[in-house]
Amino acid sequence: SVVEELTVRSNATATMNAAVVVTNKVLVLSGGVVTHTTNAATERNKVNLTVGGNLTIDAGGSMDINGKGYGSVQGPGWANSGQNVSGASHGGVGGASSSGVVGRPTYGSAVAPTNLGSGGGYYGGGGAVILTVGGTTTVNGTISSGQVPGLYDDRRSGAAGGTISIRTGHLSGSGTIKVTGGPSSGNTGGGGGGRIALFLSGSESFGAV
Repeated sequence: SVVEELTVRSNATATMNAAVVVTNKVLVLSGGVVTHTTNAATERNKVNLTVGGNLTIDAGGSMDINGKGYGSVQGPGWANSGQNVSGASHGGVGGASSSGVVGRPTYGSAVAPTNLGSGGGYYGGGGAVILTVGGTTTVNGTISSGQVPGLYDDRRSGAAGGTISIRTGHLSGSGTIKVTGGPSSGNTGGGGGGRIALFLSGSESFGAV
């Protein structure tokens, strides 16, 4: 779809499962969330957003795709369910179990990533955010793609982080961009990290993000 401007207000959620083009600017206010629908065994839903002007994520605003990647025990780097198993892999190899079972190989491109994170023993991996911004991307909030924070099971392996790819003229702000894998638990391994790719066409500074 194509729109002129987009503002995601406090307590509102914008769900984007297909390509969206905004010809002017995008603003995510504090409490606003951009996300996509949870995937299962295939790479179907991703945030693929093209912005002609500036993209601004205020403090307290977010692009939150934690747990929106491959489902539990799904994906190229999937982890088994149960005890003494490795964590799921994506950009990084899933952590080994206490008995030495290692994670599956990494997958996807390191320079132009698009893939979802693989699922762990019980939880889904991180989703995918692909941003193309003609102006300045200001991140004072968060862009995150990993296992849902706070989810933990003492006998389940961690899920893998997903993808955050940003092509923009300039990057500024003091927020956080992260693709963290899920924690290890019991005898199982933690999930591998995802992939972050940042391309700046108008500067060489990443600000304080």
